[in-house]
Amino acid sequence: MVWILNSVGCALFYAFHGAYSKKLLKDGWNEYILLWFTFIGGIPFLIIPFLFVPFPQLNSTFWIVLFSGIGGNSLAFVLYFKAIKETELSISIPLVSITPLFMLLTSYLILSEVPDITGITGILLVIAGCYTLGIFPNGYNFLQPFKNLWEDKGARYAILVALIWSVTANLDKVAVLNSSPFAYPLIFNIFFPIPFSALVLGKIKRHKEQFQLKAVLSLIFLGFLNAVMVISQMVAIELALASYVITIKRSGMVVSVLIGWLVFKEKRGFHHMLSASIILFGIMLVLLFH
Repeated sequence: MVWILNSVGCALFYAFHGAYSKKLLKDGWNEYILLWFTFIGGIPFLIIPFLFVPFPQLNSTFWIVLFSGIGGNSLAFVLYFKAIKETELSISIPLVSITPLFMLLTSYLILSEVPDITGITGILLVIAGCYTLGIFPNGYNFLQPFKNLWEDKGARYAILVALIWSVTANLDKVAVLNSSPFAYPLIFNIFFPIPFSALVLGKIKRHKEQFQLKAVLSLIFLGFLNAVMVISQMVAIELALASYVITIKRSGMVVSVLIGWLVFKEKRGFHHMLSASIILFGIMLVLLFH
């Protein structure tokens, strides 16, 4: 039951973080500043658990996995914020959530695993959901929906994020098993922003008039949302199969589509909700195969 509650919390904060990032981007914030504060702003909240639990010993495997994950995630998170900025929330988040589809491909290439009928059905449903997501009322032929998505810069970024995370997703489990669900997020948040610091501090200096108290609190709140999401995910992953946790986390895309429809007044809300539901069902079948 604990892992289920943490997985549901992760799904909700996954949706809230994406929606709040979209709001800040619409307000004119730079995506690199938001990326930096997502991790820097989360550090104070990630320290709190260590008032109650001891800090674990860290081995060499942990450090290798940590820096390997930082390498891939540096590109993935930049593209993630660009995806949210460039296209509708109800398109970007469902496309980011197709990570398990690419994980089937990487499993085949690395382990020669071939899906059974359940996995194949899930793949076809994910493709069908992406297909319907790309149907616009601008003329139609069979391949037009895929063309529409590919011509959408934000959608392309989201698909690339899903591809990168299909490679880096498994590193989280290894890192947690070699540390703790509290230590890994804290150390990741400390090291991850370092490559971006010079760039971001330069942007902050040029736009320091934006950094009033209210603005800084908004950016720290973004870090809080990410910190709670990550801790919930890591606690759940330690207690249950990662595939189960990811299934529940990806259900947050439905909340994201609802927020895009009701809060940001994005068009074709019901259409996107239907597409996201098809993708989610396909992901569940894919993960069931795994």
